[in-house]
Amino acid sequence: MIKITYDKINESKENNNWRLKTNFPGMVYRCKNDDQWTIEFVNQGCYKLTGYRQKNFINNKVVSYNQIIVAEYRDYVRNKLTEAFAEKRDFEIEYQILTKNDEKKWVSEKGQGIYTDDGDLSYVEGFISDITEKKQAKKKLAENEAKFKTLFNKSPLSYMVFNEEGTEIINANTKAIKSYGCSSLNELKNHNKWCEPPYSYHEARKMNKKAIEEGPQQFEWLSKKKNDELFWEHVHLRTIEIDGVKRVVAMSVDITERKQAEEGLKKKDRKLERLVAVLKNSKDYIGMIDLEGNPIYHNPAAFEMLGYEKEEKLIIDNVHPVKEAKKIKNEILPQVKKEGYWEGTNKLVDKAGNIIPVRQTIFTVEDKSGDIFALATIMRDITAQKEYERKLEKLSLYDQLTEIYNRFYFEKELQSLEAEENLPISIISADIDGLKLINDTLGHEFGDKLLQDSVQILENVIRSSDTLARIGGDEFAILLPDTSEKDTKKIIKRIKTEITAYNDNSPKTPISISVGSSTAKERKQSLKEVLKKADDAMYLNKLEKSGKVKSSIMSGLMVALKERDYILEGHTRRVNELVQKMAEKLDLSATKQENLRLLAQVHDLGKVGIPDEILFKEEPLTEQEWQTMKQHPEIGYRIASSSSEFGDIADLILKHHESFDGTGYPLAIAGKSIPIEDRILAIVDSFDAMTNDRHYSQAISNREAIKELKRCSGKQFDPELIEIFLSLIE
Repeated sequence: MIKITYDKINESKENNNWRLKTNFPGMVYRCKNDDQWTIEFVNQGCYKLTGYRQKNFINNKVVSYNQIIVAEYRDYVRNKLTEAFAEKRDFEIEYQILTKNDEKKWVSEKGQGIYTDDGDLSYVEGFISDITEKKQAKKKLAENEAKFKTLFNKSPLSYMVFNEEGTEIINANTKAIKSYGCSSLNELKNHNKWCEPPYSYHEARKMNKKAIEEGPQQFEWLSKKKNDELFWEHVHLRTIEIDGVKRVVAMSVDITERKQAEEGLKKKDRKLERLVAVLKNSKDYIGMIDLEGNPIYHNPAAFEMLGYEKEEKLIIDNVHPVKEAKKIKNEILPQVKKEGYWEGTNKLVDKAGNIIPVRQTIFTVEDKSGDIFALATIMRDITAQKEYERKLEKLSLYDQLTEIYNRFYFEKELQSLEAEENLPISIISADIDGLKLINDTLGHEFGDKLLQDSVQILENVIRSSDTLARIGGDEFAILLPDTSEKDTKKIIKRIKTEITAYNDNSPKTPISISVGSSTAKERKQSLKEVLKKADDAMYLNKLEKSGKVKSSIMSGLMVALKERDYILEGHTRRVNELVQKMAEKLDLSATKQENLRLLAQVHDLGKVGIPDEILFKEEPLTEQEWQTMKQHPEIGYRIASSSSEFGDIADLILKHHESFDGTGYPLAIAGKSIPIEDRILAIVDSFDAMTNDRHYSQAISNREAIKELKRCSGKQFDPELIEIFLSLIE
């Protein structure tokens, strides 16, 4: 009877252990210590983690666990576990695996070896959990820390960073250093900034400790400058992680002027006239009302801030928005009358209706008998601080160039939609075609303008409920909640219509956007997978029209070149006639003659990337402008290399400004190293430029031009070709 009871208890324990392992979040396993980590038992969590079912792993039926460990981590895992087994201790390691869907995940594995009575390793038990989000959060934290450091150094507020214990300053921004009258961080660290209790070093440590243990703290503090001058600060303490280490950050604002005003108001023996004199020059809004809310006194700054001229206008209902005025009368003033003091943020509204954010203090004013006879308020305009906070938020959520959402916001929105009922959810992936070619030829400023115009096209099409974000250099994504596949195709069609309308008005630089889409119809579909499918469809679209895009861009650039050369009508025709005569005289091959003909037409193609103010400047170019002008052969080379039509002469365009003696650009090659087509063009182009008017010079006679060609023979020009050319024109 007793044995049966014990057996049932043991059986019950085994069943409980089995249910625990089976339902444990993550992957619980038992495996052999062999080269494949052959799994003998694994719970259902393996499917969510790896995409493989339990039966796929058991005895390596479909895949072994070693196979899904990313190759570069396999030896690392083997070595770490071998060390743990040798020391007969538990192990904990982090590494990456490759799921059935080829998705890389970070995992944490904790476990132990199970040994026989003789101490031999029998098998390995443990559990594996997904820590991918933790790793991504850590990476995002590092990026946010970098942003914080930039904003920290440029902030108009004072910041000091203390060590983990809150006992030592390890960093401070320029504002903080100057506020103590110091010139460097080291000087601030060594400066005895503490006053007598309750503002001593000991009390400061207590406040830092309180921030560490209880959370953010706000208080007023009396500090001492290097010259022993005392000043008041409003301090906000909080803890953050910087470079993975917890720090205490103190943000402070100088409130000396306000404290002086408050102290003046609170002194019982001070007459109202003296109080008015002290407050008169303050830049803060300072006012006093009686217990019924009627104005008694307001300083000049109050009138200036709100734009009123008469004091009777400065009542609560006039100077605060409706919601804030109601709160002041119903909640804040009763509290002040009871407790004597209130401080917080609030809003003012000026005569023109503009809202002004303020930091407000309200306190009671007593007469000599200690009776309250008035309420005083001090308000400081914190518009700059709010704007700073707004810029900080915008920096973290928006793309600075296009002013639409960035990738960080997009990914947050993606996660948010995963948890909501917005099915079907569609995603459009869009990529601007040929942006690199445009940046390389017309410059990044032009490329940026094209990006902004493309965003405008996309914004013209999407709805207010949709989310448009720039997720890469030339990549965009659109989240479309409650949007079917059919409706998504209609949106894509509207995008194409907008692009056509834009290009009809901008033939010089047509926009081409490759698009693809995918739709999640069931909750079990991951939106990240939907985005990947949309990307795949977009890249297929890009592949289908890649040749057409380059051709379209090249056509636009040729139009731009023709527009820029309108002053030089006839130049191309005359040069073409002369180079053909030279080619025939030299008996060049048909290929070289065709290349020479094309070169004569488009050798200055790269000038589409040179600013007009340099290209058409009548005065001599500065050294910097000349260096910019000398870039046009390389720009032309990049353009021609991207074109099937001009690809064969790209190298000739690159070298068309080389000189026979090696003093040319951009390669500084000499003699016969310069292709003969370029040596011919150099002579003909120079002769035509000298004998026809240009915007920067007047034409000279043929005789003078021939004299100049002879002078430069052997230097700029091939002397043999000079003789042949002169024989054709003399």
